[in-house]
Amino acid sequence: MITWDKQYELGIASIDNQHKELIKIAGELSNILTEALFEQYGFPNSDEHIIEHSKLIEEINEFDFQRVDNDQVGHGKKILNMLITWVFKHISSSDFKYRDYLLDKGVK
Repeated sequence: MITWDKQYELGIASIDNQHKELIKIAGELSNILTEALFEQYGFPNSDEHIIEHSKLIEEINEFDFQRVDNDQVGHGKKILNMLITWVFKHISSSDFKYRDYLLDKGVK
């Protein structure tokens, strides 16, 4: 789980609040990636899919947030690009593999 730590505070409330919001978003992303639907509906190939999500979470957790403080725009763009690339690649290659299965189970 990604959480805010006081060591990242700059002492500038407007910037610290932005950073806290980014950490909050990352934490919410982590929660979203658990995909409880697989367990609920018994998706047969969930292990491979869950590993992809776990790798993304690991990559986010390993990110050096102190470097972000030094170059917010540059590192912010890298993070955004990584997330956008991952999401679209993941949807087009992995998520479509379970779409029909869950639709057949009545998931909307």
